[in-house]
This record gives sequence, structure tokens and C-alpha cells, in this order.
Amino acid sequence: MKLSALIRSLRQFYFNNPIYTWRLNRVEAREIKIPVFDSWPGEIEVGRDIINGKIVGLKLSNDQSVWEIKPMDPLSFEALHGFTWLRHLRAQGGEVARQRVRKLVSDWLDAFNVWHPVVWRGDILGERISAWLGMFDFFCESASDDFRKRVLQSITKQIMHGLNDIKSNEVGIRRIRTLKGLLIGCTALNFDETRGNLLRRLLHKELELQVLPDGGHISRSPSIHVEFIMALIDIRNISRANGLETNEELQAFIARMSRVLRLWRHGDGKLALFHSSQENGKPLIDSVLGQVESQQKTIYAADNIGFHKVSAGS
Repeated sequence: MKLSALIRSLRQFYFNNPIYTWRLNRVEAREIKIPVFDSWPGEIEVGRDIINGKIVGLKLSNDQSVWEIKPMDPLSFEALHGFTWLRHLRAQGGEVARQRVRKLVSDWLDAFNVWHPVVWRGDILGERISAWLGMFDFFCESASDDFRKRVLQSITKQIMHGLNDIKSNEVGIRRIRTLKGLLIGCTALNFDETRGNLLRRLLHKELELQVLPDGGHISRSPSIHVEFIMALIDIRNISRANGLETNEELQAFIARMSRVLRLWRHGDGKLALFHSSQENGKPLIDSVLGQVESQQKTIYAADNIGFHKVSAGS
């Protein structure tokens, strides 16, 4: 067994120990000091499906809890526990949608509010923290005080665990999901600035590792590229909400990556699909480009990722 694998096994043994669970359960809920707003669009039709019992490809029978099911597809499992699908319920709107969210979150807290080797993995945990805080007002504003406190205590616990496990061996977009969630969580709940500085240093390292000179993501996947820019915009926005000036380096990476995003768009506004890329709707791409705050010219070739756009008739 490699040393890194051995260390990981020992850490997981510790996280699964009742003493660690006891320590996390002693954490008191922190109040939100810096409000977070998730600025990405959802789809009303998908929100309606979730209300009717269809979520990330799963169809629930009457009174069946989605948390009793483990999707066969790992990506569906990650999406389910990452809670980014809350955007679709927010797009649907109304008290029925809010009650549906509260039921799903409450059931999750009943089943997974202690460490789990996958559900509490850094990237999934980071997505969940971002989603719960970014849409907190939507599903908690009309909720009971007990429910709000329960959610905030869980968020606080998850942030503490994420910081404890910050040296995990996640790479690529998973690492960015982790750092984004922890940066948003630490800022919103007013953790000490030492934690924030550490996370920003780790983010800088990942930007240097993952963003190529032409602005392409090292994966060369358009859908991962989009998610990466979204994460950087989220981090920029929470920093501004905290009264910090926009980090010039961070904005430069956003601008550089936005040029490649425009390069990858088809005439219908959607993205090219290759390198395991997934479909992204035109409204989402429009929203991303509308928030990059860059006037850089469109490019037609990105040599580092090996992509050249050829127009009809050329």
C-alpha cells in the first residue's frame, strides 16, 4: 500500500471514530454574518419534476425517501448529495417548492448528519455548503427556528470537517468544489481570517495547476470549464460581499477563461460536447458570460487545449 493511501485510510478510521463524531456534534451553530446568494439559473420544469418525485434520474414511489436509494451512477450520487438541484426548485418557486426542499433537507439531516466516506467527501460537501447557504433564504426564510438552527449547525459541522480534511487527495474540479464551498462557508459564517487566507493560498495553487496559458481548463472539457468559471465567480462575489476588493489575479483568470468559453459556443448558444462534456443550457451560459465582467475579444483558436473554431464557408 502506498504511503498516501495508508495515511488516507488512517484519517478515515479517525473520522469514523465516535470520538470524532462527538467532537463535531459539540460544534455550536454559527449565524450567517455575510449573506450568500446563488446567482445561477434553474429550470422550472426540472423543479416541477422534483416536486413530483423525480430527481437526478430517480423516480420515487409514494412515501419513499430519496436518501434510501443509492444511484448506480456515481455522478448522479454526487449530484444528489451536492444539492445544486435546489436551483430548479427555487426557479419553480412557491410554498410547495419550499416545503419540498425542507422535507428533503430534513430527511438528509436524519440520515447523513454524521461523517460518511462519500457523502462527506470534500467536493460533495463543498457543493452542499454552497447550495445550502446560497439558497438559504429561499427554503429557510419561512421555516421554523428549530429547522433553521439545525441547518446552520450542520453547515458549521461540515465546514469544520472540511477544514480538518483539507489535505485530502482530491484533484481537478473536485478540489475547486471543495475550496469554493469552504471559502463561501468560512466567509458567510465569519470564521477567523487565518482559515480564509489558507484557503486562498490553496486556490492560487490550483489556478496555476489547472488553468492553461490560453485560458483553457486542463481537462479540456467544456462542461468542467464552465463549472470552473462559475466557482471563481462565486468566490469573487462572496469576497465582495465581505467588503474585500476584487482580487486582480482571480479576475484575470476569469477573463482569460471566458475567452475560451466563447470559443466553445455553437451558434445556438450551447457548448461543444467532447472530453466527457455534458449538456449546458443556453440560459446558464448566458448567465456565466454576463457575470465575467470582461470585455476581452473573442478568440478563434486556443493552442494549449488544441481547439480551433472553423466557421461555415471558411
